[in-house]
Amino acid sequence: KLKDLVGARSSLESALNLAPNDRRVLLAMATLNEAEGHPEKAETLLTRLLAANPDNIDLLEKLADNLDLQGKYDQSTLIFQKLVQINPNSHEAFNDLGLALQRRKDYSGAMSQFRKAIDLKPDYAQAHINLGNIHLLMENYQDAAQEYKKAMELSPKDPSPRYNLGLVMTKLNDANGAMEAYHQALQVDPKYSNAYYALGLIYQAQNQLQEAVHSFEKYLEVDPQGPYNNQARESLARIQQPTAPEYTGDNAAQPHVQAPPAVHTQTHSQAQKPTAPVHVIQT
Repeated sequence: KLKDLVGARSSLESALNLAPNDRRVLLAMATLNEAEGHPEKAETLLTRLLAANPDNIDLLEKLADNLDLQGKYDQSTLIFQKLVQINPNSHEAFNDLGLALQRRKDYSGAMSQFRKAIDLKPDYAQAHINLGNIHLLMENYQDAAQEYKKAMELSPKDPSPRYNLGLVMTKLNDANGAMEAYHQALQVDPKYSNAYYALGLIYQAQNQLQEAVHSFEKYLEVDPQGPYNNQARESLARIQQPTAPEYTGDNAAQPHVQAPPAVHTQTHSQAQKPTAPVHVIQT
């Protein structure tokens, strides 16, 4: 792949020498810069393109996504606000603005935007999930559960609202309800790894050690580089060797709220790319 990137850069640089203001070449170069891990260079090129066409929705979305990638959330929020002004009937624009506000921890503002998205498109499952995430963060567990259940109806093939509902049930100390939700997530997607880890925690707490071992091992099998890899291994060690020391890593806690895979909490334009979610909500 490195060879491919080098070849692509060489071709694009040659094209830029021939046509330094060609929009397609500049956009391709910006995309390449991001792929190579240079988002600041991509930002420069996207800003240059927007100077000639300041209301281009595709370019604005790409620049907002780029700024998010760099952690420049205040700047990206301004662009998402502009996108809502340009396209006030777009449920996706309001949803993206809500996500931008969420990243700034403006939860009441985010909630307002998600509700606007739902007003425009009541069957918009992604906005229901995102609204549920905000309720969960604000410890409005019953409201969160209601939004996740609505999303489950609207998007029967998406495991994430089922998984998130499991987190709500865990917060409500309903272990059986949580396990049912996690199993439902796995029925939809047997490779939804975080559900295995969450189940392992519950089984371990209930001293159902054989089931806990199976869940942690399945998590490691499905997602060897997953975010709870160390915790799962340490849990297995404690079960198999009760005298093993407690894991004290930064993430030795409950699993995260998971956004719909490759959809949100990414922005709408990012949803077109086969990438992992760039942001998860910690509980």
